[in-house]
Amino acid sequence: MLNFSTSIEQFTEQLSLEALGLNLNKKTVAIVSAYNELSVSNSGLDKICEQVKKGILSKDFNAITFNLPNLCSDLTMGSEANKYVLPLRDNIADSVEMLASFQAIDGFVFVANDAATVAGMLIGCMRVNVPSLFIGGGTMKTALIGDKKMGFYSAYETRGLLKSGKINLTDLEKIQHDLIQGNGNASDNYPSNSSLVIAEAMGLALPRVSTLPADDKSRFELAEKTGETICTMIKNLMTPRSIASAESIKTAACVDIALGSSSTSVINLIAISHETGNDIDFSYFDELSKSVPRIVNISTRQQCFMEDFDSAGGVYAVIKQLITCGKVDGIYKIFDGTLMRDNIDNMEFEQSDVIKNMSKQKKNSFTVMYGNIAEEGAIGFFNEVESFSGPARVFENEETALDAISAKVVKAGDVVVIRNEGPVSGPGMRIVYLPLSMLVGLDLDKKVAVITDGRIPDISRGIAIGCVNKETADKDGVLDVIKNGDIIEINMTKRRVNVKLNARDIAVRKKYVEPNIPEVGAFLKKYSKTVSPSNQGCITGVDKKQSE
Repeated sequence: MLNFSTSIEQFTEQLSLEALGLNLNKKTVAIVSAYNELSVSNSGLDKICEQVKKGILSKDFNAITFNLPNLCSDLTMGSEANKYVLPLRDNIADSVEMLASFQAIDGFVFVANDAATVAGMLIGCMRVNVPSLFIGGGTMKTALIGDKKMGFYSAYETRGLLKSGKINLTDLEKIQHDLIQGNGNASDNYPSNSSLVIAEAMGLALPRVSTLPADDKSRFELAEKTGETICTMIKNLMTPRSIASAESIKTAACVDIALGSSSTSVINLIAISHETGNDIDFSYFDELSKSVPRIVNISTRQQCFMEDFDSAGGVYAVIKQLITCGKVDGIYKIFDGTLMRDNIDNMEFEQSDVIKNMSKQKKNSFTVMYGNIAEEGAIGFFNEVESFSGPARVFENEETALDAISAKVVKAGDVVVIRNEGPVSGPGMRIVYLPLSMLVGLDLDKKVAVITDGRIPDISRGIAIGCVNKETADKDGVLDVIKNGDIIEINMTKRRVNVKLNARDIAVRKKYVEPNIPEVGAFLKKYSKTVSPSNQGCITGVDKKQSE
């Protein structure tokens, strides 16, 4: 029944919705999907949406579906397209804000897999504060290559294996073909799944949403239950900001660190937190990483995969250990209005080799670095190497670094410096994955260190430092004055990264540095002018001067 007492704008909207067959006496849930047929990560999301809709309709609510643009990191790795992945996060958040302006929408279910896409939806739902839930399409099955289980991300290391002569071209083609095992996120890469882990840890997704494999029939049951649950949240006015307290954000950050963290997840958590009024930065993660050890190591090298993490209890098993060890208190509401701690108290998890005993672990491969190269912080990862000193070998972007590594120009003992990959200097802040994976395949990862203002993965057995602040484009930064041969000293346990140059040398070199921002399209130009530094979450739409 049309309500003629509403404004003319609302009246027009109601008239249009009635013409689409919606019952205007019912509440309406918008299913916001990142489904597309251009990536294995997202190509199965349409089936998840169908089950979510089934759950919504069973509660006598309206269900409507929107699709948002999405760029899968797996598809864009190493290309110019990867510059758009992080900027698209904020574009998606803006789109959610726009959709929430429709008076008819009473709640959201967000269906996505890619970490940046899910993060954009999380930022958006915090901004509009409309009842929201998250679900993804799950993780891809692992492949059995010979007698070894391998995940999708192993494909990136095969180039290095080919260059080193460990495999031939026929082996390469077979491995890369066999690694595609249906739809879903990579099962051997935590960062790909990190945003869904964050959503689940915060209480904005049902248990196992971030870990249940794509081919498990329980995922479709979980999708239907998600559709049912959002209707209850709408009735009870359970909004994202009533869930996203300082404690739930802390818990999500601690879970992230316990799983090894990633530069992407740190940036995303900072941006999500900003929308809740709980501003954090790199120093927040620095403090947490000093007390929270890594207890899950998902990778092909460790023969540990997301499905193994799921079988071991997943996110809730990690939260239980965090509560038991006193790292968090778990006193925050989740999607059903109950406290996370109360839910955890009723769960029993067996100790497994997948999730280590937190009280017996000390080391975390994740840390925040400082020094004259990273005056305002950088994200560092170290595994088997804790300190490194060597001459800089400088590259102006990811492509030139990859070419040099492939041509075996980079030698043991070098510190590989890859600049112009920051949010402004990129612009867009790519994840510098291919050069690192090439180093792994060439068995050089322990023999060199890598430093970049781009995002960085934790795949090296050696030292990798990313998200350097200040980045290349910052006139007060040091990264852009480093030259080939400059000695760089890194101590991961002391959290220090320095180039052996005094302040006078740096000042002199600064006089001859010219901006080197490449020609890009209008979208990235706008992004570079509005984005905050990575230690502030690469947030757009804020006063940059104020944020500094």
